[in-house]
Amino acid sequence: MQVPPHSFLDLYRACSAPDAHPRTIVWEQFASFFASNGLHIWNAIPGRLLAWAPPDSRPRAPDGFSYRSPTDVDRSYDFCQQTIVLCPARTIDGRDVVIRIVRIGDEGKHHEEALRRLATGNVASVIGNHTAPVLQWLSLNAITFAVFPYLSSSDPTCLYLYEDTRDLLGHLDQMLEALEFCHARLIAHRDVFQQNFLCNFYGGIGFDRSAVPPPVGELVRPFRSLFPFRIYLIDFEWAICFDPESDPATRVVRGLPLPPDKKSLGAEYTRPIAPEMTSGLPYDPFLTDVWQLGTYFQSVAEENIIPAAALRLFKRMAAVSPLARPTAREALVELREIKSSLTLDEMRTPVWIRDNA
Repeated sequence: MQVPPHSFLDLYRACSAPDAHPRTIVWEQFASFFASNGLHIWNAIPGRLLAWAPPDSRPRAPDGFSYRSPTDVDRSYDFCQQTIVLCPARTIDGRDVVIRIVRIGDEGKHHEEALRRLATGNVASVIGNHTAPVLQWLSLNAITFAVFPYLSSSDPTCLYLYEDTRDLLGHLDQMLEALEFCHARLIAHRDVFQQNFLCNFYGGIGFDRSAVPPPVGELVRPFRSLFPFRIYLIDFEWAICFDPESDPATRVVRGLPLPPDKKSLGAEYTRPIAPEMTSGLPYDPFLTDVWQLGTYFQSVAEENIIPAAALRLFKRMAAVSPLARPTAREALVELREIKSSLTLDEMRTPVWIRDNA
């Protein structure tokens, strides 16, 4: 790609070759622009498609967005790219960040608006806001870039068994709180699945690999309780934003949230589909968000012992009828009431279901 992309479709087509590394095909043309703004993009790793390495040998500077295992103090991890619109970079003072192409022309305007409402300025620091903050906005021609802190490059939380009921419900509480904060500002995420939640743990497995099942009779090794564990909600590419002055009856959408650029490439929607999404009728995207998170909570319940009251809540969140579902706020209030009703011994109860097969 010798010229800046005019659409997201240009980006995807440029990287359609099997050996096309986004660093070379897409991001090299922006390197000098980013450098002029104090950002040095990472280097492509020869022979490893979609893998990036830091641009220098300096250790990552502390930034408050990452914790690491005591066994990983001096280790540096590669960035494994999940989508071509992301690019890792390092600031002049050694902080690691991720640059994202948010908007090209009119494409991505809801994405940008969502991030400006949720992740820009003082609102990004509001208690209860789990949206990954935008540290810097950059524009070049018709392209808008957002600069985020480098969080976990993928969600590592599934690598760690839950210590007990308190650990598990605390994790789900953060995810639900993240969604409620968005909805309170009239932003429906529309892709509330596990892959769009990251955390502030850097690098590999660490902490003696607590995902490894402990011997019979021993407790799960701790992970989230060892540091100020925090969940972050990312990827508002499919988000829809409504005006605060809008009529609540008009806050609806239709169909699946697959962008036209991906449809033209033959992409298919591969997420679990709420019943209303294929009805052909207008539907409330906020209640669909609740369904998406509820289906994930139910999947967690398949592998862990969950209090009965929480199971009932998760079932209602994933109800077939949108009208039978609680709002994100109602679900969050109910989950916290459930937590407060449990005794200390109940909160300390192990939740992992050992596979005896």
